[in-house]
Amino acid sequence: MNKSDLRVQFPLWNIALWIILMIWTYGVVYAVDMLLIDFKGVFENVNGVLIINWHVPEILSIYIGLLLSIIFFIAYFIRIKQHNKENPTNKLVGISFLKPSEFLEDDEMLRQVTEKATKNVYVMYSHGLPLIIFFLIVFDTSRYVYILLLFLLLIIHNALFYREIRKFLRG
Repeated sequence: MNKSDLRVQFPLWNIALWIILMIWTYGVVYAVDMLLIDFKGVFENVNGVLIINWHVPEILSIYIGLLLSIIFFIAYFIRIKQHNKENPTNKLVGISFLKPSEFLEDDEMLRQVTEKATKNVYVMYSHGLPLIIFFLIVFDTSRYVYILLLFLLLIIHNALFYREIRKFLRG
């Protein structure tokens, strides 16, 4: 196993996806708020002229997020196809809901590395989730901030997992 193995790089792919979704979600939260709460705030009558209040950053984030996600998924599935062609015994599926593809369980040593990485992620969640709940209770901010905090927790999760696996591969 080497550092270019897709199973080792999986957390990096996940981090990229979470960042793209953070960008996209910024506009989606605005759009949902506008449709459900303040649609009338989009249109304004100034001196008899109807003005549409476009919120350019939010609208751009929707389009940029969609474009980046299309590029991401094309590259992702090409990379999975390439990995499966190069490693017919260790094939990966594109999307799995039962077992994460980054789990390395080829032999006992890889199982122990995966177990240690998973343990570190569990500890991070046991500290991170109460902090986010505290933040939700104490501070009254936009819903996007809460979503952003959850995405950041997922990014930290994948970074911790990747760092632990990389420690093993360096040695």
